[in-house]
Amino acid sequence: MLRWITIEINKPDSPIYKWHSVLVEKSLRNLAADGVLAQVHEHWPLTLYDFDARFLKALAPLMPSLQEKALGFHGEPGAGKTPVARNIAMAMSRHWIRKAHKESEVTPSFRQASEFDFFSGQSGSIFRPDIFDDGTFCEQQFKKIKAFTNVGNVESMSKERWGAAKWVKGQLQIYCVNDFDAIQEPKDDMPVLVKKAGHHSYVSHDSFMKMLDVAWFAKEANPSNIMAVLKRTHLCINTKTFLYVRPASESPGPVMRLPLDDKTDLLHSESRALYDFYRKGGVDLPRDFQQKVEWEMPTCLKLLTYPVARVCSRHSASAQKLHCLTGLALRSRTSSTTHNSGSALEQLTILYFCFPFPFRI
Repeated sequence: MLRWITIEINKPDSPIYKWHSVLVEKSLRNLAADGVLAQVHEHWPLTLYDFDARFLKALAPLMPSLQEKALGFHGEPGAGKTPVARNIAMAMSRHWIRKAHKESEVTPSFRQASEFDFFSGQSGSIFRPDIFDDGTFCEQQFKKIKAFTNVGNVESMSKERWGAAKWVKGQLQIYCVNDFDAIQEPKDDMPVLVKKAGHHSYVSHDSFMKMLDVAWFAKEANPSNIMAVLKRTHLCINTKTFLYVRPASESPGPVMRLPLDDKTDLLHSESRALYDFYRKGGVDLPRDFQQKVEWEMPTCLKLLTYPVARVCSRHSASAQKLHCLTGLALRSRTSSTTHNSGSALEQLTILYFCFPFPFRI
């Protein structure tokens, strides 16, 4: 841009001939900002504290890799995917701002849009996560989805109608869509008492992927493109009965599912009322908002920095028992594949049951 400005302000036939370079640069930046249609949100009343305990427990194992992996939520409308994405985005924004000691310079925020086009014109920032929400996912070309979910890349770009949408390395990317096929959900064969107790189970990778067949851009939905998204994105599907969690991986292993019983909302019941108030135009933050943020700070740090090895060492007996149980469960369901003791699924299972975390009931 600097080179272009220098040339144009010195060309006699240029409309900005003899303009001051600082003025030109400022004008160009303002023009670019005017073209950004993604909404920037700095005011949000919920935190990680407002999650339903079951969902927060399922999310915990995925958090340490959010600098490298994106989050994708598919499922039934009305379960809270949008507020969940916003809660995570604001928590991560506050975390990175605090870590960089920029509290006095940068306001926690996130951008949200229903089209990838709308993110163009302004570069992304690790301090401001982006959320693709309520768009038609099955109409999005794979090159756009791959660019958006490529969180671990040095810089990713997607060419859009009004310029390039650009995201920086480590910037959290989340998408929330309703695209999934409920008819293809695996059969609910769990005993009622086992499901009431909240015990998890597994479904085959093929069964899980059948629910997502309708989510992909049909003309480009080949195995290579789909796997490129799967290895970049932690996927969650919420149905009317289960929450399915697939950690980002190239391995087609079994997928964990957690029973939702009669409460399919991913928010705590008290927090759902607060979200509904905010959605209807309420602007006041709850009186305990700062207390929730103070609770979130060390919790977020623990979630982001707690590797599987430390969990296993602190809970060796439980971890070894789970290792055996998980290995047997996986072998019984995947007789044609070799079980990898360090798989993303086993790590998810161990963390889900062993994570030392104060949950709100």
